[in-house]
Amino acid sequence: MVLKLASVKIDPVKEKDGVWEDSVDIPGVKLRVRPFDNSDYQKARMTEGQKLIASGASDDLSDEELARLRGKLIAEHILLDWKGFDREYTKELAREVLCDPDFRKLCDAIESASLKASELAFEQVEEVAKN
Repeated sequence: MVLKLASVKIDPVKEKDGVWEDSVDIPGVKLRVRPFDNSDYQKARMTEGQKLIASGASDDLSDEELARLRGKLIAEHILLDWKGFDREYTKELAREVLCDPDFRKLCDAIESASLKASELAFEQVEEVAKN
């Protein structure tokens, strides 16, 4: 198998504007998400980790505190919209809900959709010219 080199290139529009993905975890719900590996999310995650290390709190975080931090990062850098819930998406509502540890399964679903959005569509070529 020979791949087109261009097929491993990220889509900057998808990384900025997100894509709609059907939730495989929550029937009837669609999530507009940015890819999990987008640079804003990665930078924010690194910054939060550095803050925790500098404060010495990284080893002392409870499961609830970790869930709140995870939800905050997802609300700010991954989730852009949703369809299929009884409440309309707003950034404020998303932050409130996702920072609630009892909504961790929703965070899981968003991460799954985001990972799917990160997948590349590899294209094969028939032949490669020999040098």
